[in-house]
Amino acid sequence: NVYASSLLGRLRFDAGQVYMVREDLSFVLHPEAAQLFGSELGTGVNLEDDFQESHEGLKAAGTGSAALVDGSRDEVVALRAINFDSLNPARHWVLLRTLPQGEVLSAVGTLRTLMLGLASLAVLLAAAVAVWQSRSITGAVNKVGAAMNRISSGDVTADVDTRRHDELGDRARSYHQMRQYLQEAATVATSISYGDVSTQFSPKGTSDTLGNALVGMVNNLKDRSTIAESIANGDLTVDVQPLS
Repeated sequence: NVYASSLLGRLRFDAGQVYMVREDLSFVLHPEAAQLFGSELGTGVNLEDDFQESHEGLKAAGTGSAALVDGSRDEVVALRAINFDSLNPARHWVLLRTLPQGEVLSAVGTLRTLMLGLASLAVLLAAAVAVWQSRSITGAVNKVGAAMNRISSGDVTADVDTRRHDELGDRARSYHQMRQYLQEAATVATSISYGDVSTQFSPKGTSDTLGNALVGMVNNLKDRSTIAESIANGDLTVDVQPLS
């Protein structure tokens, strides 16, 4: 068949074996010459003898092509029906190509090994990120805790990093505001201890117990200082009111 010969002349394969089967299932292309033209030579050799399992797979696929592992041959077989008569689609030949099962599965094994390696790497990276995040969070919590302990001991100079953009960062900024407030209150108290009652302090609101107490104490000390100064100047008419 000139069309089949033309097709075979254009086929190029770098591995495996190629077979061509006619309508009567006899081979017109076979690596072993003795298997060719079974009908004409009366040998009876045909597709069903060598590739029964693969041929059944092609018929079951119903799509004109199939690729499967032929357990009877330990090969991967690809089959495709080829029609040379457009007016009669039922008439077709079959082109087969085979590859050793081990050769194909070795590539699959290599791919599987590669995928397992990539999966393992992804797991390691995820674990490393989790450890880093855990240490980062633990470190931030420990720093805020250490600063709080210093404040509880009366040290209002301890500061923390407020650059984080998460809940820990919010807590750190809240601590920073509290530390600034306590520093301001400590500054007022220090000034008073040196006799300076001119220091100004602004409470945060009506619920600011410490701030309002400091302002009240400063105002009372100012009043007492004015009274003491008047008495020192000889004015004994000053009326001194008890605080309570």
